[in-house]
Amino acid sequence: MLRRGKGITLIELLVGAAVAIIVAAAAVPGINRMLVDQRLAALSDELGEAVKLAREEARRRQATVHLSNFTGDSWQGGWTIWHDADGDGLRSDSEMLRYRPAIGKDVSIGDGGVRLFSFDAQGRVLVAGGLRLCSVDAPGRGRELRIDADGRVESRLLTCDQ
Repeated sequence: MLRRGKGITLIELLVGAAVAIIVAAAAVPGINRMLVDQRLAALSDELGEAVKLAREEARRRQATVHLSNFTGDSWQGGWTIWHDADGDGLRSDSEMLRYRPAIGKDVSIGDGGVRLFSFDAQGRVLVAGGLRLCSVDAPGRGRELRIDADGRVESRLLTCDQ
């Protein structure tokens, strides 16, 4: 009499592997979307915190404090919070309060021409505006960061047109 061994057969193993591969393939696009959304949310939160810090610094110093893109060209190159201590309208290294380096190429930041947010001694922004963060890897996915006249920040989902 032949005794049946304990365990699984090769066929059972292959069927289980095929099911696992199918489930994983179905989950990958959802995981990718989740990762893109998390990256956009984290970057939006980081910019929102920079706005809040610039606003608080302006109130604390009772002077105008600026949040601007670092390169003068684009927010892609990073951003900085600075206080124009000498009043010349130009940022120098000694006037920088905080600096954030370049963000990488997976997210583009549209600024609608806004290169600088200035906060007065009461914490109000002198020119309200916003920034659009769009994923390069997942077209259509994005977030918008709006800064109102009182210097408050709002972040919301956005469908980006690439």
